[in-house]
Amino acid sequence: MTNKGHLIIMSGPSGVGKDTMFRHLSQNGCAVKRAITATTRQKRHYECDGVDYYYKSKEEFERLISEGDLLEYNYYNENYYGTLRSTVQSSVDEGYNLVLIIDINGAKAIKEKFPEAFMVFIKPPSIEKLIERLIARGTETSESLQRRIEQAEVEMREMDNYDFVIENDDLDIAVQQLKDKIESLE
Repeated sequence: MTNKGHLIIMSGPSGVGKDTMFRHLSQNGCAVKRAITATTRQKRHYECDGVDYYYKSKEEFERLISEGDLLEYNYYNENYYGTLRSTVQSSVDEGYNLVLIIDINGAKAIKEKFPEAFMVFIKPPSIEKLIERLIARGTETSESLQRRIEQAEVEMREMDNYDFVIENDDLDIAVQQLKDKIESLE
């Protein structure tokens, strides 16, 4: 019989390195897989159903909502996005350590419905360092940068509600801390 896996929720401000940490984690021998979420957004030409997202019609998604088949969902920019309960449960039951990178509101909703989820908050060494990272991306206008900073401050006030907090100052150290914590869940 396969040991049961774990759902690991990762949250943190935009630009803190969540996606980069996940990539390094999976490349460094940690047995994790990324949770694939559902959306009603149109699939882009380079995306694959079941790899990037599970693409659903608005009607299908609303049925999932009404039947309670989502651990969390939101409506953003005229599209639904959400986490399928069945996908998470089957992956965990099959023994996978499933990583879900999600915002603080989604994390709260999932923790209520999936209390065994392990929540990790990734924080920057400082707001100043976070601003440097966001500027270095070269994708932010001054207005969007200000919104991201304000959102980061809101999110960082929630980090005490997480099971584990990692400061991403040195990527290798932060990834090793995350790997060690996930492996300790076994």
